[in-house]
Amino acid sequence: MPSGSYGKTFNANKGGIYATWLTTVAIKVSWFPRNNIPADIKNGKPKPNT
Repeated sequence: MPSGSYGKTFNANKGGIYATWLTTVAIKVSWFPRNNIPADIKNGKPKPNT
């Protein structure tokens, strides 16, 4: 797990976003720290293929 993606550091940085993409053949989990959330996610229109 990336540094700052859990625990006290995660909480001190006001969290972040965990995004999960499920298909019939795979699971992909991405983590974005609070200060680096992609614009498509912030705008409520995620583009998981990009």
